[in-house]
Amino acid sequence: MRLAYRRNPIPAEQQFDAIVIGAGLAGTATALHLLDAGLNVAVFERGRMPRHKLCGEFLSTEVQATFERLGVLDAVMAAGAVPIRRTK
Repeated sequence: MRLAYRRNPIPAEQQFDAIVIGAGLAGTATALHLLDAGLNVAVFERGRMPRHKLCGEFLSTEVQATFERLGVLDAVMAAGAVPIRRTK
């Protein structure tokens, strides 16, 4: 499993099992799942990262389970996320 960040062009002879276009939430999650499956993955993003973008007002139960599978839930919670236990 390999994950690399680089700003320079990738050499033409470099080969990947999968290429993900876009390093936003969906693209990054997809790349992590592919890496976990043992694939060599490249992620291409045209914009500057990280970008600060609000994508929702809360973390649903479903996304919390996904974050746990991706191994990032603890970091998200440590950053100040508050779990929602119930709604009216």
